[in-house]
Amino acid sequence: MKKKIMKAFISCMIIVGISGCKSANSNAGKSASDRGSTIVFGMAKSNAPYSYYKNGKLTGYDIEAARAIAKKMGYKAKFKVMNSALLTKALDQGEIDATGNQQVVEYLLNTKKDEKPPYWFTPEYKFSRLVVVARSSNTSIKHFDDMRNLKMAMTTGDFFEQSVLSDGGIIVPCKDFDECVDKVLNNQAVGTMNDLQTYQYYHNKYPGKKVKPVVISASLFPMTFMLSQENEDLSNKMTSAINSLQSNGTFTKISMKYFHQDISRKDR
Repeated sequence: MKKKIMKAFISCMIIVGISGCKSANSNAGKSASDRGSTIVFGMAKSNAPYSYYKNGKLTGYDIEAARAIAKKMGYKAKFKVMNSALLTKALDQGEIDATGNQQVVEYLLNTKKDEKPPYWFTPEYKFSRLVVVARSSNTSIKHFDDMRNLKMAMTTGDFFEQSVLSDGGIIVPCKDFDECVDKVLNNQAVGTMNDLQTYQYYHNKYPGKKVKPVVISASLFPMTFMLSQENEDLSNKMTSAINSLQSNGTFTKISMKYFHQDISRKDR
């Protein structure tokens, strides 16, 4: 499963280039230029530390990265937050111009071999590892496929839920990672899966919770922004901005703020 994701992403990049995976079909919807130089980003509403509300304000690594990209391009950033399962649909319907979070991996997971996805993908702006989290006393889960036939607490509609299903796990639905961990601690589920930064953020917030990472993927998964096929010009501008922000250390600064490590680069 984890190798399939990496192969799908790499194949897409090789077929049509890092900023240009798309099909020839057309979708309706206004582009960013039609909105008066405002880029509308779609983000998951409860996805700390990437996109979440703190003291009533939307914040997180993906939010700050998106704002920096828009500023570099001379655009204004606007955000529409929603359930992660609705982000790709919103992109297809022209409600948003781009989406971050883990949507690129979720989409490629369901892409057929040699199929050209109907989206533009920017260069990577973060890299992550998958992690399975269980109670501190757990000794039975040592590999991803050990989740087979086990109850796993998962946020409904995200990539990690699909990954657990592919490994044979039984889903206990939750609204966010905090609830997932609560159900693990209350013995309503054996474990949960997310990315390593999400777990570390939770652990720093609740250091006394008796959970631990039991499996961590060896590979780093690249994450990009996805854009509608209507927005080739915007994708090219975004690609240029992201490359510049990688070079000048902007993403590194944002990453250090949230994680005390640089998740914007794969050489770590």
